[in-house]
Amino acid sequence: MYFCEDFQPKLKKTMTNYRLIPFVLCLLFHLGAAAQTTKLSDKMAAYRDFCLLVNQGFREASNDVLMQSIQDCTDEEFIFKGEDLLIQPNDQLSDVDAPSSEGKSYIHYQPEYVDSVLMLDLVSDPSKYNFLDQAHTERGDFYDCTYAYRALPAHGKGTYAITTSGQTEVMIVAMLKGKVRMTLHDEANNMTTEQGGSEGQECVWHNWNMQNSGRVTITVENTTDQPLAFMIATN
Repeated sequence: MYFCEDFQPKLKKTMTNYRLIPFVLCLLFHLGAAAQTTKLSDKMAAYRDFCLLVNQGFREASNDVLMQSIQDCTDEEFIFKGEDLLIQPNDQLSDVDAPSSEGKSYIHYQPEYVDSVLMLDLVSDPSKYNFLDQAHTERGDFYDCTYAYRALPAHGKGTYAITTSGQTEVMIVAMLKGKVRMTLHDEANNMTTEQGGSEGQECVWHNWNMQNSGRVTITVENTTDQPLAFMIATN
């Protein structure tokens, strides 16, 4: 009698726990589908965090947040989270099957751009975000990251390509409130990966070693109901 009374609550509790297992597994699967599968290098990770902080500053129209993103920079050096970063425009990225990005308005993930926005007090005026011509940025033989800006309509998709080899990093940063999904195809090494899950993310990336040099196609999908601009960064 006492044994049964003592056992039944434990049995009910155990059965309740078992009922929770499918729910928990389903939740973990859903979360895992959107999780990034690789880790970025220290420099690319620092650039990612800089871009996301700039996004936050513009979303919140906050000069204070923007100031945080460039507080360690000097006139000669782009420093963020202790990393000295060398970035330059990517002139080699080609549009394979993508809508035109001409005339689109962008924010720019460059410290000199953020500094100018702060000096001219433009953070609350989106119509003037595209005042900077990115072509003025110095181009050199040595760099940590290259960047290129593109745009997509609501629920639009675009495919772009680079030719590269060795340890390769590709990162997409959606501007402001955007979310994207990315599909990479390494043609020379027969590798395909999808990042961003079903709903997309503000930032997606992949880091892998290309044993054979060749073309990589980058398909970016806008998962939102609004047009968006985004940046493609590569190492």
